[in-house]
Amino acid sequence: AWKRHSVYHKEVKVREKRAFDRGWAHQAISEVADVQADRAEQSGDRYLQLLANGADYASRHDWRRACLCYREAIALRINLPEAYFNLALLLVPSGHLVEAAQWFLEAKERLPVDSKDWATATACAFEMLRQEECNEVAKPEWR
Repeated sequence: AWKRHSVYHKEVKVREKRAFDRGWAHQAISEVADVQADRAEQSGDRYLQLLANGADYASRHDWRRACLCYREAIALRINLPEAYFNLALLLVPSGHLVEAAQWFLEAKERLPVDSKDWATATACAFEMLRQEECNEVAKPEWR
């Protein structure tokens, strides 16, 4: 069992590297982290600080801590979509497609219908649910 487990982790690392080892992705995440850190500092808002910390951890490829920040942000403000969407994005490269689909759907439910962000979250959820890993997942009624 352990041999299969270590093989799994090697495969996850390869997928993560492919998905996030592009210079533009790292740059974009770093820029988002900087902007969110400024907003959080100005407002003193714990939710914004968690989003900023999550983006900062993601920019340093610390996926576990980034996910923890987004999960804590979700618990703090269950009605806001950003943390749901960001958490889903982090779960995709590690192969957690079922959970990513669920978080994309949660983000979609909290966004204004027919907005650009709603369309993006819906498209991401739809794409996840098309994957073989999600064959057994109950599919929502699409609007």
